[in-house]
Amino acid sequence: MANKGLNKYIHPRNPYKIPPDIQELVKECSELEKYAVIISDGKMMIDFKNPEALRLYTQALLKKDFGLIVDLPTDRLVPTLTLRLNYILWIEDLLNLLMTKDNKQVKGIDIGCGASCIYPLLGSKMNGWKFVATENDDKSIKFCKENIRNNSLCSLITVIPVEGNAILRDVVKDNFHFCMCNPPFFSSLDEAEGKQKIKQRSNTVNTANDNEMVTDGGEIEFVRKIIEDSVHLKDKIKLYTTMLGKKVSVKVIKHLLKENDVTNIATTEFCQGKTMRWGIAWSFLDDLDLKKAAFVKQDSKPTFKLTIPNTVTPYSKLGAAFVLKKLLMELSIDCQERKTRKRWFEITAKENTWIHQRRQRREKQRQRETSLENPSVQSCKRPHDADTSESPDKKLKMSDDDSIALEAKLVLQKSDEIITLEMYFVSGHLGRSGLYQLFQYLANKLK
Repeated sequence: MANKGLNKYIHPRNPYKIPPDIQELVKECSELEKYAVIISDGKMMIDFKNPEALRLYTQALLKKDFGLIVDLPTDRLVPTLTLRLNYILWIEDLLNLLMTKDNKQVKGIDIGCGASCIYPLLGSKMNGWKFVATENDDKSIKFCKENIRNNSLCSLITVIPVEGNAILRDVVKDNFHFCMCNPPFFSSLDEAEGKQKIKQRSNTVNTANDNEMVTDGGEIEFVRKIIEDSVHLKDKIKLYTTMLGKKVSVKVIKHLLKENDVTNIATTEFCQGKTMRWGIAWSFLDDLDLKKAAFVKQDSKPTFKLTIPNTVTPYSKLGAAFVLKKLLMELSIDCQERKTRKRWFEITAKENTWIHQRRQRREKQRQRETSLENPSVQSCKRPHDADTSESPDKKLKMSDDDSIALEAKLVLQKSDEIITLEMYFVSGHLGRSGLYQLFQYLANKLK
């Protein structure tokens, strides 16, 4: 599967970088046993497509690994712990830039804490952080308060009910080190349901209710309001952060920040399982340089590795380099060859042209199939496909430093008469998932 390779990019301090031992977990939570199955290699797995199995599994992990007793309602979001920990650990990394200047107890705000109150529970339990947690759903507030009381964390976590579109401005009465947010990603139920249909092949089930998935304008509009409040509050919050569910949103949010004269920005990727999310942080502090919080470092080992088939002629590094450069040129990817002992290339892409090629191939295939099924009907592009080749953020004018979609290093190697292409991610807002798409494109073209 495409994103299984993302597991190796889980935050290095995340305890779930090594997957939990299901058999040990079942011993501690006997209710899980009926959802456990033995797979071919003798390992035990949980049926994560079952909402009750996912709920029990998460509760068992919270109790076993963090000593937290958490009641999760059946009709509210069950938080994935690996993802939440990645976000908490990134906050830790950002705070390390601050703590040489500020040794006070860390205070944070969780915007929309949900029924689980997962970020405040983890942050206070792991690090002793104090939290203000906001929420606008009555049932979630009830469960949130019970979870705080059940873990004796009332002295560290305060829940503030909010109404409607209140984000930060009506909540912040004191100074805080950071705020964090896991906003609703979608702008409508149709969009959310469409995304869920695409993800039906996933190994997990979605348990979120409408309020947790959908907001007017989607995540971009929600984060726009956080930005507006941050411009008003300035350094009353030292670090403003949010998670984003869509890769295209990262560039749009950076653009909105720069429209508001905010240039002290950091971004990151949260990688886990088959899922990738994105984080963005900004600050108004003059003496805090968020650029020191690196986005991602270039991989020391190949991110992806492709064996060049012997159909390439001549079958040599020179022949493979010629074919590779031709394919990259067709995609309008800038390719600078470096002829050292190893034959390698530095590539830079301004946009994701290879995904466009895949869409065009799929559309041509669909047209061929339509023609074969009904030769009398002329194949045409479906109305809702008309603009799929251009994402909404392409319409925005971006500054030069935002225009790099992908930078990577490609290295051709030859060993035992086998030629391989090693692909190293360097930088770019498409991230490693964008490099994986290019890897797939090249693998298909070289067949």
